[in-house]
Amino acid sequence: MRVPVGGWAWMRYADGTTLQVGADTALTVEGDPKVAKQVRVSRGIVFADVMPQSTPMILASPHAETKVLGTSFSLAVGKESTRLLVRQGKVSFTKPEEGGSITVAGGQGATPAKGSPLAADPVRGELLRRLGKDSFLLGIM
Repeated sequence: MRVPVGGWAWMRYADGTTLQVGADTALTVEGDPKVAKQVRVSRGIVFADVMPQSTPMILASPHAETKVLGTSFSLAVGKESTRLLVRQGKVSFTKPEEGGSITVAGGQGATPAKGSPLAADPVRGELLRRLGKDSFLLGIM
C-alpha cells in the first residue's frame, strides 16, 4: 500500500485491530493475517490500535521490529531511523541486525540508532495526551 502526499488510509482487521496510515507512507501486509499479522513499513507513519493477540503482531521497518500482543502505539519510519511511541500497553522493540531488544511501555518512546544500545525514554505529557485512541495522530511525531 502506498499512501500519497496529502492522503491517508485506514486498515481494519477482522478482530478489530486498526492501522491508520499517514501521508507519504509505504507498507506491505505480509503472510496470512488469520495466522499472524505482519506488516513491513518502508517509510512514513502508522498508528496501530492492536486488539489482544495470541501470536504477536509484527510491524517491521528497515531499522527495527515491533512485536505486540495488544496495545496502542505510533511508528514513524524515515530513511535513517524508526521512532516508536507507546500510548498504552507494552511493545517489544528490536534491532534485528544488532540483536538488541527492549520492552517499551505506555508513556514511553524509543528510537534505535546504529551502534547505540536501545533505550526507552519518557514521552512528553502533551504528546502523550495527543495519543488518544480516537485521534488521527499522524502529524504529531
